[in-house]
Amino acid sequence: MAPKATPIARRTGQLAFDDLSLPLHLVTFVVFDLETTGGSAGGGDAITEIGAVKVRGGEVLGTFATLVNPGAAIPTAITHLVSVTCDGAGGPPLIYPCGRWTATPR
Repeated sequence: MAPKATPIARRTGQLAFDDLSLPLHLVTFVVFDLETTGGSAGGGDAITEIGAVKVRGGEVLGTFATLVNPGAAIPTAITHLVSVTCDGAGGPPLIYPCGRWTATPR
């Protein structure tokens, strides 16, 4: 007799894809990417760009991308790394995104 499965809520640690109640190809999820002025939120670093892709079954359902005004200068090293400049990020709003999802026809 197979051992009884432990409910997900009682497990500790990272879950595996096999722990999902649906096969992964049926799950709709969003992958986010953030670019920032550095690596320390507590040290005053801020978001400069937000990107996201909505996916199900390996198919892209929509995309989203926007620059965000970090409210401070973007360090030169970060500009070289992620190609976001003070000029580019200076016009968008502080933290709330100004872009919208772009739906891909299904």
